[in-house]
Amino acid sequence: MRVGPAWALCNGRSLLLRSLLQSDCPVLMALGSKVAFELAVGVNGRVWVKAGSVSETILAANAIRNSELIPATLHGAMVARLLKVSATA
Repeated sequence: MRVGPAWALCNGRSLLLRSLLQSDCPVLMALGSKVAFELAVGVNGRVWVKAGSVSETILAANAIRNSELIPATLHGAMVARLLKVSATA
């Protein structure tokens, strides 16, 4: 993952990329309820994320990357945990 002033770029697997394009993507719904962010999914397998601050951008990128490793039912809890850890750091 590369991080710029307020954006992050990461590569994703095709299954993750397809899920991010769905209107009911669990991780994006969980993130969107807590953090304002922009997302672009490229046909080249890259995902660009931009949020209000660098820490929120990294949080959103980490949540998206972690989402492919855990069941969709746990995405909300994972986002909440990342937010809690981010707030204490």
